[in-house]
Amino acid sequence: MKRTWIVCADDCRAKLFVKKGPCEQACLCRTIPRPNEALNEFVHYVVEEIEVACGEGTESGLILCGENEILAEYIKQLSDSVRGSVIGTIERNLCDASPEAISESTQLKTQLRPEQWAH
Repeated sequence: MKRTWIVCADDCRAKLFVKKGPCEQACLCRTIPRPNEALNEFVHYVVEEIEVACGEGTESGLILCGENEILAEYIKQLSDSVRGSVIGTIERNLCDASPEAISESTQLKTQLRPEQWAH
């Protein structure tokens, strides 16, 4: 099943959402608070979660949301295979956005083109 994973991250937490279809609302799967550790160690932990999530579906896309320096750290730590599934980035902190707001985000909708959902 085609899924799109959406990671919204800042320096305090990361939220992992999934969209299972173009008309489906994003669903919050997990919120990961940052413990008292270095940012790169926290990102490494979250990247492990992303790697597992993206490996669950036969075809998964990934959208990363956050400020530039956060996005750069995530992209740097992703494996080559998961980095290849990145279909877009949104240079905006959406950690406080609801699943409904994530689903209705104009920026997200431009990243989710209909051909990405074709089987």
